[in-house]
Amino acid sequence: MNVRRRSEGKGPANELLVRGGAGRVPDLPPFRQVHGFSGGACIAGIPMITGICALLGMEVIKVEGATGSLYTNVDGKIAAAVEASRRHRFVIVNIKGTDVAGHDRNPVEKKGVIERADRAMGRILEVADRAVIAVTGDHSTPCSTGEHSGDPVPLLVFPPRTGGGTP
Repeated sequence: MNVRRRSEGKGPANELLVRGGAGRVPDLPPFRQVHGFSGGACIAGIPMITGICALLGMEVIKVEGATGSLYTNVDGKIAAAVEASRRHRFVIVNIKGTDVAGHDRNPVEKKGVIERADRAMGRILEVADRAVIAVTGDHSTPCSTGEHSGDPVPLLVFPPRTGGGTP
């Protein structure tokens, strides 16, 4: 591969990142089977999360500007969650920017991601009677270490107020 990359004027690959079970698709029961209602929806900017959701049979919703970066389109993600609550009783939103800021050991940027997410949350209250909407990151990354930790992951869950929701 590096011979080809060099012939194309590209730098050589110098790292291989392999995570557990590389190359194997896990046998996951469908969301609908486990929970007894529609497959739910997923809004995330990173392929690992959207891939897991797709394997579960969830609708993966693409949002313009939704990335795994500090400047992901948080407003767009929350707006998409509100819209998805018209079709699904469960919607999960992943916001990864806090992890990136943690790795960079940048508490000011981490605070900014949290503040942007906080400002966007009010829209969810408008539809809190329709669906469960869960907003979370994927793991804790304290700025003090810049590494993943075993600390709790913030999870904000908006359960339906009336138990309603669409099938």
